[in-house]
Amino acid sequence: MTVLKASRAPVALALGKPTFTSSENQWTRPSDWLALTPPGSTEQKFVGLIAVLNQGSNYVALTATVSTGTYTVDWGDGSSPVTPVSGVATEYNYAYSSLSASTDTTRGYRQAIVTVTPTTPGATFSVFSLASRHSARSSTSTTVTWLDVALSAPNATTIRIGGYNAGDIVGLNWLEQATIVSHNCTNLNYLFYGCRALEFVPLFNTAAVTDMSSMFAGCTSLQTVPLFNTAAVTDMPNMFDACGSLRAVPLFNTAAVTNMSIMFSSCTSLISVPLFNMVSVTTTTSMFNGCTSLQTVPLFNTAAVGDFSSMFSGCSSLRAIPLLDTAANAGNMTNFLRRTVSLQTVPLIDTSSVGIVSGMFSTCPSSS
Repeated sequence: MTVLKASRAPVALALGKPTFTSSENQWTRPSDWLALTPPGSTEQKFVGLIAVLNQGSNYVALTATVSTGTYTVDWGDGSSPVTPVSGVATEYNYAYSSLSASTDTTRGYRQAIVTVTPTTPGATFSVFSLASRHSARSSTSTTVTWLDVALSAPNATTIRIGGYNAGDIVGLNWLEQATIVSHNCTNLNYLFYGCRALEFVPLFNTAAVTDMSSMFAGCTSLQTVPLFNTAAVTDMPNMFDACGSLRAVPLFNTAAVTNMSIMFSSCTSLISVPLFNMVSVTTTTSMFNGCTSLQTVPLFNTAAVGDFSSMFSGCSSLRAIPLLDTAANAGNMTNFLRRTVSLQTVPLIDTSSVGIVSGMFSTCPSSS
């Protein structure tokens, strides 16, 4: 590895913009799925398409809290709608034989459309969650076969589509599309957590959102995302953690973000990222850890960053990095470039304020 004694400018590096377009890799809804009409933006309503397998149990649970009165759930199989207790999980077990053969799909399951609406005039959803484990499932890790869902809850301050709830992991491993029509949330952490089949998320309003932590963590089929309004967001840790199919991201407004730790960790298909505004970021711990396809890195403003530990650890395709600003606040650079096996050159990094540098260049076989 050659250490370049350069001025404070990026090393010779191709800093091309990521090839992201809003129409790229648009998901195509299977033609034999039942039609699902998203609710209007002012409605209080959830609709969801669920697969029912030819087996003994097809457990599903959901939780909704209404501002007053009650709400109903129509499970879409001809059974009578139920009126659950607000704030308490309602459960169901589908029988394959109860559904018409006309709902059969080429994938081998039948389908039902679930509809959830308040019944009391003027009632609104304040909480809506699919991250509820059916009581018949003893394991804390279960799978529910949602395929396509849409939620309009303009007053809701908490929504959860993905499956993490108080230690339970409810895998929505079949969910391919999720449409958030309206909401009133400032915190979207874990929103789509573990939705491994999720391929498409239409753009929705995030202007008031401040926390996107783990928003898409574990969405291993997700290839692109729309340009969300992130002007108010301060927290993005783990936002795309383990999104192994993610190939590009748009230039989010990150001027207010302070935490980008583990943001793209294990995004093994990510080749490049845009020049995010990192003026307020204080930690980039494991930000690109395990991004084995990452080839280029723009000259981020890292003047405020104190923790660089494992930022590029395991970036095995990375050949060079720009001269990041580490002069003022950097205190920890542990494993900063660990296992960057293709790294050829490193600029003259200022480590005068760094207290921890152990493993900074560990396992860099291309070093010289």
